[in-house]
Amino acid sequence: MTDKPLIIRGIAMTTGMSRNLNIYTAEELEAFAGKLANSPVYIEHVSVPNAIGKVTNTQWDGHDLWYEAEIYDDQVAEKIRKGLIQHVSVGAD
Repeated sequence: MTDKPLIIRGIAMTTGMSRNLNIYTAEELEAFAGKLANSPVYIEHVSVPNAIGKVTNTQWDGHDLWYEAEIYDDQVAEKIRKGLIQHVSVGAD
């Protein structure tokens, strides 16, 4: 692990239907924005050993929930840089 994290940014969720066919309203996502900030970032399943970073900031723009996160795992950071990891999941049920 490195002391200097990789900073990533993107859309965590968007209003409407997700890839797993869940429907999220603007009101739900706006309320969720504050809960996502300071959450751990996991690779694969949600468990402490799989934490690789943390969400440092969120922004709701009325349609999309944006995030910024720090990735501290060197191997995962390299896969992100090479484009091998391109998507995120908030682990919503």
